[in-house]
Amino acid sequence: MTLNEIVRACRGSFGYPAEIEINKITTSLEKVNTGDVFICLTEDENTPADAFSKGAVAVVCKKSVKDVKCIIVDDTRVALLQIAEFYRKKFPVKLFAITGSVGKTTVAIMLDKILSLDGETLSTKENHHNEIGLPTTLFELSESCKNAVVEMGLSAESNSISALSTVAQPDVCVITNIGYSHFETTQSLEATLKAKLKVLDGASYSAPLVINKDDKLLATLDFFGMRKIITYSTKDKTADFYAENVKTSEEKLTFNVNYPDGKIKISLNCMGYHNVSNALCAFATAYSQGIDAEKIAEGLSQYIPDNYRQQFIKTKSCRVLADLSNFSPEAVRASAEIIKNCKTGENGRRIAVLSDMTSLGKKSQSLHKSVGESLEKSNIDLLFCIDERAEGYIQGAVKKGLCEQNARLFSDKEELKKALKETVRPEDVVLLKCRREYTPFEILEELDK
Repeated sequence: MTLNEIVRACRGSFGYPAEIEINKITTSLEKVNTGDVFICLTEDENTPADAFSKGAVAVVCKKSVKDVKCIIVDDTRVALLQIAEFYRKKFPVKLFAITGSVGKTTVAIMLDKILSLDGETLSTKENHHNEIGLPTTLFELSESCKNAVVEMGLSAESNSISALSTVAQPDVCVITNIGYSHFETTQSLEATLKAKLKVLDGASYSAPLVINKDDKLLATLDFFGMRKIITYSTKDKTADFYAENVKTSEEKLTFNVNYPDGKIKISLNCMGYHNVSNALCAFATAYSQGIDAEKIAEGLSQYIPDNYRQQFIKTKSCRVLADLSNFSPEAVRASAEIIKNCKTGENGRRIAVLSDMTSLGKKSQSLHKSVGESLEKSNIDLLFCIDERAEGYIQGAVKKGLCEQNARLFSDKEELKKALKETVRPEDVVLLKCRREYTPFEILEELDK
């Protein structure tokens, strides 16, 4: 990509020769190298100069800086999206866009495993699913890429997914489900659905939409025109792709996928009934684009939870199921469902360590209580919670029969760590689902002493 193309893409002002090839585009000052273009997203006047001193050939910013070659624009965040859109158009890659309240990262990883068997595939990394992360991902496209898998998250901006879709121009769109993850922003599930459907805004009419038929709102969608709708379900046999004969153990999750041309057995190296839905979504998406069922099964078999996403960790004190991602009601219930099926020692217990859920708005209290009530089905013996909002878990769990003495609320993480260390036994299994601001890694370190 040339510097001149960047200037044209963002409609910037640049008073220097620009017919030169650049190295890369970055928004991270730490990653600037010689020959790069740096897009400055802050108001700090020193940042453009710092980037230029590190070798940037130009800096995209809102005003000129002395002794720095600047591309002047009105809004650098808008410029970032404009440049990313221009860059994406240079590659005839097949792009898969995934959105949804929960599961989109797992589906994206599964789909990446499948598509990588068909050719080089670029995929979202490190939760880069917003107006900065998605362009960052797209800037990694190259001539050797055959496929790209990107996630699109919902932010406080009502048109955020629309902007991302316009930039990415997806060839296939996926909506995993509609939940309460961003209820504080949308105020209703119907509004969440409307926001998620904006994933189609940048797609052509020929781009299919893959949806979860188990989701009540998605199941009632009525589309007109040429859009092809592909459905999947863990129970509804009228879906295009559905599962049956689901079996779970601590090591594997197996089930059969019924698809339009046959049936095939899938084996996953993970637990949790929700992962049946995730795998079905990835299967349906890949199969709709001509990927062979056997190859899809092979790709899914390579999926292993990592990065503390429902990942088992053996510590010196006990066994821990660490899940430090997605703090929606659906996600907490899914993790609790996994621990329900975990084997404990002879006198072992199931202990849930939970922090509060955020971005739930006016539904926060009732949803915390509802999740607490559902813990009764997961055979939780002890419940340790942190943050005032998490008291709702305790209220719900006690209402459903958990002994009040077996539920404790902590306002201090040090007290939580100490109490947990004093309580756990080698035969126990601990579900650790705490937001990272509560330093769950310190809890793991304490249990491993």
